[in-house]
Amino acid sequence: MMILTTIEMGPLADWVGGLGSIIAIFVGFFYRSHDKKIQIEIKGYLYHFKKDIKRPVSQNKDHLSTENYENTYFKINVKNVGDIDMKIVEAGITDKEFTYADIWQDVREKNYAKYTFEVKKKIVGKTALPLNMPWVDEELGGIITAQDAKKLKVYAIDALDNIYYGKLKFVNDIDEKIKS
Repeated sequence: MMILTTIEMGPLADWVGGLGSIIAIFVGFFYRSHDKKIQIEIKGYLYHFKKDIKRPVSQNKDHLSTENYENTYFKINVKNVGDIDMKIVEAGITDKEFTYADIWQDVREKNYAKYTFEVKKKIVGKTALPLNMPWVDEELGGIITAQDAKKLKVYAIDALDNIYYGKLKFVNDIDEKIKS
């Protein structure tokens, strides 16, 4: 039986090569976690307006008639949290998640969306951009309620055909939102 009484350290080149390999692995993991990625976050808002508007009656200008005015304003906030600039080409409201294949099978009618609009805006890395589409009631088929909004989500499609989804928040009284 042979007992090792001395430890051989080996040549210095082997040690330097081994240490260099370990450092290269750690540097690779560091850069991998800080890699430039496309990262888009979106949130949607439906602001509901309900106002009584007083207008003069055509026969008697001193007399005012009251009309109930109701409408919904749609806004999407698109936030690019990545480092790569990205162009958003389409955004809208949907009730289901859809795929790239759904988009290309339905280019004209866009049945995958309840409401859609072309954007064509570039979002620089680490910035945000609001996409506003006012008065969407007619396109959505009527006034959307808070209960309806819970079933819907917003989406955005970038120039590389990546699809991003976000929550849709319903704000019932825009006046209360502005005051707070």
